[in-house]
Amino acid sequence: MSIKGLYSSHCYDRNDKRGKYFSFLKGGVLLLLFVFALPLYLVLTRGATLPEPIVFTENLEIPVLITAENKVVNMSLEEYCVGVLAGEMPASFEPEALKAQAMAARTFTVRQYLAMGKHDGKAAVCTDYHCCQAWQSDAALREKWGGAYEVNLAKIRRAVADTEGQIITYEGEPISAVYHSTCGDKTENAGDYWQSDVPYLKSVACGYDGDAPKLHTEAFFSYEDLAQRLGVKEEAVAAMAPIAYSDSGRVKEVALGAQHMSGVDLREQLQLASTNFSIEKKEGGIAFQVQGYGHGVGLCQYGANGMAKAGFTGEEIVKRYYTGVDIQNIYTQEK
Repeated sequence: MSIKGLYSSHCYDRNDKRGKYFSFLKGGVLLLLFVFALPLYLVLTRGATLPEPIVFTENLEIPVLITAENKVVNMSLEEYCVGVLAGEMPASFEPEALKAQAMAARTFTVRQYLAMGKHDGKAAVCTDYHCCQAWQSDAALREKWGGAYEVNLAKIRRAVADTEGQIITYEGEPISAVYHSTCGDKTENAGDYWQSDVPYLKSVACGYDGDAPKLHTEAFFSYEDLAQRLGVKEEAVAAMAPIAYSDSGRVKEVALGAQHMSGVDLREQLQLASTNFSIEKKEGGIAFQVQGYGHGVGLCQYGANGMAKAGFTGEEIVKRYYTGVDIQNIYTQEK
């Protein structure tokens, strides 16, 4: 090998080593950037990807339409929730069940307050339970409870105070905190009752509402009465049969001869306790054997009370009936 060749060979070897050194150094820098910069990036961008917490002052006032008097009254959120809790759930229920109901009632109210879409924008909620939530005034509670007024009111106020400011959220937004009396073993998918799927309103097992007074009911109608109520011929009524069921076992569709009707429409027209029914044909008419009371979506009130008796907390009850939710305090930003 010539001197030139030898020199050239050494130069290439030195350049090759230098290139490998710089490649190693570059790789190390990139690794350090990945290790330290990525977490910093995630922290800095977290606020941009997650919704801002809902925060109010502790004296938040809610415009409430008193339906019976047709007037709007401003009430503090917490005081309004006292009237709702007293109207929606028996004071005899367990404290943790009352707490779960208080969180649901407050959540419903805050969601309506943020939207202000009802009642011509003059009120966030009203006192008609067919539209919003049941609510009872202090005078009505005195009459309803009589001698137990002081004890019952103190219990209701404690449940509201213990959950002050707490609402139920899904991905940072207040949920549609619907509830009902008795699910009858399983709750219902929102999409199966209202034809609109909601990720946190999914059918879940209950099993704690066994002592509900309306767990099982029966409704009997003559063929003539059914035909008139449903607007079909008696022959169609006589051939009535469920043909589709939801995941929870409730009736989704019923055949009336050649005509079909949804289980929800049938329930509403016949005022059945729920869509979880079976049909028993008897002499002269049909008996509907019904399980549960209410639409069956969301929180089961008697199930909540059963869970409370079994030792579950209000938060655990809430998270049982509303899938994948969080509990946020609108006054402190705590979650």
